Amino acid sequence: MIMRSYQELCNLFSKLNIDYSQPGFYDHPSFLKSEKEDKYFLENYADFVLAKKYDTDYLSTAKKVVTNFATFLYSELEKDGLLGACLDLSMAMSKMLDKENIWNFVSKGNLTIKFHPEVPLPAEDQIAYFPSITPYANIGHAWLYAPPFSIVDLTISSQKLNNLQKQCLPKLILREEVPTKISLRDITLEDVVHHDAPSFADLSQLRTFSGLPIKNIDSLLEANGGGGLIERINKYGAFQVKYDSATLKYISNGVTAGDMPLEKISNITLGDKSPNELYKKYCELYK
Repeated sequence: MIMRSYQELCNLFSKLNIDYSQPGFYDHPSFLKSEKEDKYFLENYADFVLAKKYDTDYLSTAKKVVTNFATFLYSELEKDGLLGACLDLSMAMSKMLDKENIWNFVSKGNLTIKFHPEVPLPAEDQIAYFPSITPYANIGHAWLYAPPFSIVDLTISSQKLNNLQKQCLPKLILREEVPTKISLRDITLEDVVHHDAPSFADLSQLRTFSGLPIKNIDSLLEANGGGGLIERINKYGAFQVKYDSATLKYISNGVTAGDMPLEKISNITLGDKSPNELYKKYCELYK
């Protein structure tokens, strides 16, 4: 699983008659056709966004637009009180950024929050896990990559945490600088596998990925709708972000995107407004 270079990606899209000049070209008919033939084809879009070079003017504009969108959507989320909507809200924001010609993609994977010892929390609340391999779902957490931001996390403080835990976290995360990359040795089984997942007990003695048989962990992920966990972590990275009260471990094992236009998204609302209505409200406020 090798990430293609920018030129290789351009050649690939040209060969497939995919117009890659504007953000959101993963909705191009030829791109969608390729996705039907290769369920991981969307990764080429993410790889393109990662490989693309951005000039100073673009990054300055993108920083302002992404910050405005994140601030606006967080405000709407806070008023609504919706919990745990990381995937739906990230995909909706991604579609909105596409409309503003801002390059981005949605990362999916795992999140572990480790609160620092000085935070007065019971021992059982010192670590919060959002693993991707569970009996219930195959995405533990989702966030955006949108240059110049390496992590845009709209829902960090609206996850299912207690009030004290939430108070120790930023309201939202706009991480412009490149976060500290961590290795597989720094990733524990609990980071990615829910304790109720099949075969967890069989693997529980292998506390870290160091020396972990790939076929075992991959078979778990295959059972939950994916594949190649370790290869995808190696490709998209695991990162550590430190704050005064907590350290957040983001472990990306793939990418995702909404499968319908912004105008038709209806699986999430904030204050009774659909994503498209929220976008119209944003335009009224910021344009």
